[in-house]
Amino acid sequence: MVAHKYQIFSDSKESIPARILIVDDDKDILDSLWDIIELETACELAVASDIFTARKTADVFHPDIALIDIKLGKSIGISLLPMLKEINPDVVCIMMTAYREAEYAIKALRSGADDYLLKPLDPDVLLALIEKHSRKQQLIKAGKEAEHYFKVLFEQSFQFIFLLKPEGVVIDANRSALTLLNAEKSGVVGDSIWNLLLWGDKSGVSSRVSPLACGVQNDELQYFEMEGLFGSGDARVLEFVLKPLLDDAGKVTHMILEGHDISEQKKSERQLQHIALYDPLTGLPNYTLFLEHLSSTLSQARRNQNSFSVVFIDVDNFKCINDALGHQVGDQVLIEVGARLRTGMRDSDVVTRRSGDEFILLLKGFDNKGNVRDTIDRLLKEVSYSFTIDGRAIPISLSVGVAVYPKDGRNSDALLKSADEAMYAIKNQDKNGMAFYGD
Repeated sequence: MVAHKYQIFSDSKESIPARILIVDDDKDILDSLWDIIELETACELAVASDIFTARKTADVFHPDIALIDIKLGKSIGISLLPMLKEINPDVVCIMMTAYREAEYAIKALRSGADDYLLKPLDPDVLLALIEKHSRKQQLIKAGKEAEHYFKVLFEQSFQFIFLLKPEGVVIDANRSALTLLNAEKSGVVGDSIWNLLLWGDKSGVSSRVSPLACGVQNDELQYFEMEGLFGSGDARVLEFVLKPLLDDAGKVTHMILEGHDISEQKKSERQLQHIALYDPLTGLPNYTLFLEHLSSTLSQARRNQNSFSVVFIDVDNFKCINDALGHQVGDQVLIEVGARLRTGMRDSDVVTRRSGDEFILLLKGFDNKGNVRDTIDRLLKEVSYSFTIDGRAIPISLSVGVAVYPKDGRNSDALLKSADEAMYAIKNQDKNGMAFYGD
């Protein structure tokens, strides 16, 4: 018999989207099976009467279910099973026979058959079996589709994704993760994720891994950041989340590590922080950051009974410079004053531009006025020599007021007020000099 392929669909029939190949050398049985299945289901059907035709039909039809007579003329239907399984490993092969001896059923099942039907066929049993295996095929197909889509998402994701064993050994890694590590999959699978990821100081790896591992065992998501050289050696900041996968008993069977690059985000955060805490003209700490340093220095001085000084500095006649030479030149003068002050100070000291042409210094660790005076005299000499801007020499002088902790104030406000008053005492006299509060 020549095989034909038919598609049978009906809105009134139960939708069981399976392809069924019927193989029998009895034309009456073929016709009967065709009529039953066509009437009661929406399956696609194909028929064959011998092994050769069945093999040729299966190559094109790709059946989900095969109903096969155990005896096909001089051939044995069981011999068709490996051929069909080669075409579709998930094909369900149901053997049909009039032999009622158990040995035939056992032989068929051992040869790879999935089920067994006795002739004459009971239509209800036949349809129930088709429905059962059609549902099974649907689940297999759905599972494979889901696995395929997961694999596509896994591989195409911009996230770095690692599938791990509970102890951190890599089972799989997606394309983004391999690019991050500048590695091939064969060089990653089987290795510990903690060895693969660069943690900077590797001596501290165990101290960072232990809390992560404990958290995962408690079914908790673990978030962490890493900063270092990755892949081609670029400095990057990465954010990761470690997720546990549990079995029905609540035991961790696998872990998923997902990460993404937050380097640009961190860069933006640093830029915003710099804008918030640094003077845009001179690049010096702004008044807000200066007050934080002052508060911290006060706390340390109270604990250790140390002394320090707050110094107010005003650029003399700055308004005249601005009016005569323009704001651009005035800005250059302020930038240069700030740079000279910073260069002449210790790393532990702090200088800020408060506003306009006023600067404030925080000089730490001086225990007497003589040391403070010597330091400020040196700064004044370094700052006050002429500026040359656009080929023009601009003479600079400064008025300086000093307040010393704890004599001139025991809190920030009192010290700032005392230093400001000392500075204005100089400005109201001859300018270009220094005064201590109370002198």
